[in-house]
Amino acid sequence: MTGIFIEMPGQLHPFETPFEKPGRPLFRTQFIYLTNRGSGRYSGLLPIDYNFRELGWKLADYFPMGYTNLCRLEKRYAAHPGLSGGAVFKKDNRYYPRVYYPKKMDRNHLAGNLFLVFREPVSAGLPYDVIGAMLEEERVFKMAERYAKTYGRCAMVGLLIADITWH
Repeated sequence: MTGIFIEMPGQLHPFETPFEKPGRPLFRTQFIYLTNRGSGRYSGLLPIDYNFRELGWKLADYFPMGYTNLCRLEKRYAAHPGLSGGAVFKKDNRYYPRVYYPKKMDRNHLAGNLFLVFREPVSAGLPYDVIGAMLEEERVFKMAERYAKTYGRCAMVGLLIADITWH
């Protein structure tokens, strides 16, 4: 998965993707995710108090602007598949996974309220990783667990902190 994850100054050391450690994180962290992007769509984990103002427009050196949204998310949970010997998993090579969205979602109040479920990236050629969006944390944890058990791939839950157009 070379080129999908970007290293940045001030990130956690050693480098860690949002998918690596299962369960709830030991301490609060955040990451960047760019929509509609093949390579370079995720940052590694960053401290929750990461100073984006200090980085300023240098952020574009790591995530070039283009037709995309730059989302900052707090990592809340990661689900890993149970790798028992006889497990048979479905193959997930969907280009556009069907995303579940809540029926009554107020698009003006998503930051701080919307939880997104991400599948572990399949490849740079399959750029859409969001598989669910919900307002209830426990439900998204269950969705991530179901995905991991069904497809034998990691899934991760992030709480949307900010979503800005990145043109």
